[in-house]
Amino acid sequence: MWNFGMHTAESIFNASSISVGPGMVFVRNGYEEPAYLTSYFALLTIHNGLNGISNTSILTPGTLIKVNEPSTITFNNGTRYVFYGYVINGSELVSNASLNVAINGSTNIDIEWIKQYLINVTSPVPILVNGSVVSTYNGWVDAYSTLTLDAPAYYVLNNKTRLAFQYFYVINYEPYYTINYPYNISFTINSPMSFTAIYARQYLVNVVSTVPIYINNTAYTNYTDWVNEGSTLTVSIPRYYQLNNQTRYLFNGNTTTIILTVNSPEELTINQWTRQYLVNITSQYPLTINGTVTMQYTNWLNQGTTVTVRPSITFIDGLLLQEPGYIITVNEPININIKWTVNWALTAMLYSAIVIAIALTTLLVRRSRNKPRLN
Repeated sequence: MWNFGMHTAESIFNASSISVGPGMVFVRNGYEEPAYLTSYFALLTIHNGLNGISNTSILTPGTLIKVNEPSTITFNNGTRYVFYGYVINGSELVSNASLNVAINGSTNIDIEWIKQYLINVTSPVPILVNGSVVSTYNGWVDAYSTLTLDAPAYYVLNNKTRLAFQYFYVINYEPYYTINYPYNISFTINSPMSFTAIYARQYLVNVVSTVPIYINNTAYTNYTDWVNEGSTLTVSIPRYYQLNNQTRYLFNGNTTTIILTVNSPEELTINQWTRQYLVNITSQYPLTINGTVTMQYTNWLNQGTTVTVRPSITFIDGLLLQEPGYIITVNEPININIKWTVNWALTAMLYSAIVIAIALTTLLVRRSRNKPRLN
């Protein structure tokens, strides 16, 4: 430092000066004496990015300084700072937490930190966290970095059991809130966070029936589905199921409503069905069908049932009519109109017997009248 403008010869009169610090001179009245005042001073500024505080000091060139920072500073709210390094004069990076450096000129030292948040991920099945397969993840993640989670939609266990993904239950702690997310998400980490994969246990349920039944009011003949544990299925079975062409199925089980509470794999076969056919038998005159005298027989009968129509004779309009009788095995719908025919032989025999009876009666009457009387 000089007390005059060395390059451009500026000066003042009747003043003298003494050095009092780097770039600082005390000026007072007195005889001016151009002269070398003092050797060089170094200005040292240390700025800590963690707390934003800057400290400035004046050193003589060649001074050796030591700066020590902890590798991490952890707070109890799930936040920490990891030492990144010392940046000297905006360009040189020293990553060691302990810095020993000689100050040979004015120097700026910035202490840099990386802010991190504590992240917790739990899942009952393996999932992908930033591409790595884990079931539990607990670690520190750089602030504002991206966390990618990918959970399988289904995780199959043994014996017809699986886990079905429902949602990620996410807790953001600063500010506190919770939210549900789908199974594949990318999340910007801006606070300590917790992710829990929620899965529902499901069981395979299989219900088979010969004819349509109703499960929770929807018709099925073969119901196969994964059902959440604890769910209730209402199986409604029709007593009759009508086919076309006068054919139907009769359910002959004990109950037409089954309540299934699914706590394990279920297999249900509904096979208590009997095939039935409509049997219609009509007759112009009474006859005996399965022991009942009728002219009109209508009934649903099980497949393989036997219908017995007994032979019958009736006397109508002076004639003897007959039908031969039937034994019918029901293997299809039956519609029969009984045909009656005149039995001429029996009719002739009947009238012959009547004529003979009349003739005999007449002969007996005449004999009775011609018989002599005694006085």
